[in-house]
This record gives sequence, C-alpha cells and structure tokens, in this order.
Amino acid sequence: MMNMFRADLYRMLRSKGIYAFAALVIFAAGSAIAFKTMIGLINGYDPTFVTSGLKTDVRNAGMNFNYYYMMLIPTSVLLIADFGEKTIKNTLSSVTTKTKYYVFKWLLLQSVGIVSFLFGNTVYYSFNRLVNGDEYSSEASEFFSVILMQIPAITTIVSIFVFLSFLLRKSAVVNLFALVVPLSYSSLIGLLTLFDSTKEFAQQYMTRLDFSNVFQDIAGRVDTGYIVKIIAVCIILTALFFAAGLRIYNRSEAIN
Repeated sequence: MMNMFRADLYRMLRSKGIYAFAALVIFAAGSAIAFKTMIGLINGYDPTFVTSGLKTDVRNAGMNFNYYYMMLIPTSVLLIADFGEKTIKNTLSSVTTKTKYYVFKWLLLQSVGIVSFLFGNTVYYSFNRLVNGDEYSSEASEFFSVILMQIPAITTIVSIFVFLSFLLRKSAVVNLFALVVPLSYSSLIGLLTLFDSTKEFAQQYMTRLDFSNVFQDIAGRVDTGYIVKIIAVCIILTALFFAAGLRIYNRSEAIN
C-alpha cells in the first residue's frame, strides 16, 4: 500500500491534470470573489431561488456542485489512467490484491475530493471576507456548517466516479456518461417546467431526485428534516457504490 501511495503521490506532483484541477478550484473561488456573486454551472433550469436572500458566500456554497465536474480530473489522472497505461496487472501481481487496490484508490480519491473541497471553500470564504467584507460574507460558523453538511455529497460523487471507473475503464466513456446523465435529467426538468400540465410534477417531484440540487438545498436550509434525509441518503449511496464497485472489480477478469 505504501508503494502505491508513493507512486500516486509522485504522479500527482508531476501531473498537469492535477495542477489544472487545483487551478480550477482556485479560479472558481477567485471569480466568485471578484464578481461578488455565485459562480457555477446550472443544468437545464435555475435552482438558485432556494438560497435567495442569503449572504453571497452561502449562496455561492449552493453552487458547490461545481466539484462534481472538477473531480472528473483527479479521477482520470489517479485511477482511469491505470487502465489506459495497463499497469494494474503488474501492481496486483507484485504489490497487492484486487480488494486492497480498490480500497486504496477509493480512499485516495475520497481524500483528494474532501481536502480540495475544504481547501477551495476555505480560500473562498477567507478572501471573500477580507476583500468584500461583511456585506457579502456570513459568520464563519454559518458558512462552514453548510460546507460540513455538504461533505457527504462529495463522498457520494467520488464513490460514483470510482464505481464508473472500474465498470467502464475508459476515461472518455466515464466522462461522457458522468456529464450526459445529470445534464439530460436537469434539461428534462427544465423542459417540463415550460408546460402547465407538467410544471408542478417537475418542480415538486423530479427536482427532489436531481442530485445537483443537494448543494442548493443544504445551503438554503430548506428543511432540517429533509437535510438530515439528504445526508443519510448520501452516506448510504456512498457505501452502496463502494460495495458495488468492489464486487464488480473482484468478479472481473484480469486487466491487460
């Protein structure tokens, strides 16, 4: 395990992709500070009404679904690249077992995801408060309580990406699937809200199944009981995708 850690640490320090990932995290924070507004991607329809009236930093925390897209980079560099470079078989034969390899990669990417999430939001909060003052920033306890409640959503995203990586094993296919599915679902919601006959159904039911809304709902504190359910579901999904990915990998044929 220590040899794998050293190898991946060496890869991170030399990878342009990891530096691009870090630059994106800082760029997103810097842009939100500079423009004194929320910075993020919206799929199909605008869910930001949930945080309407709150301070800018908390509203920006509602856009943390950005990390869904950004985490595709370290997933590709630290995991999917192993399939493309065909190094897994040598690793398994000389260093570890399938289970240990899977658990190590899962823990590594979880660590990268959580650390980068906390780092990006800490940088944003600190400099936003310093540059823009109280008018655009909340108390630290209020802001970081939102961030901490969003961490289970980050672990779910990472667990899904690890699962997809071991299932599909090709960076282009994983990225395409990860991008198209949420975009298509959110776009469908946006389309259905245009019609009176389907608008209520889309807003009341379909949006609850849109994972991109989790960050908005937590930031807006829509309902304490509902947020507890969101966090519980995220923890369950994290465990389920971990177990499913491990089972698929252990049952698969040897990697070339």
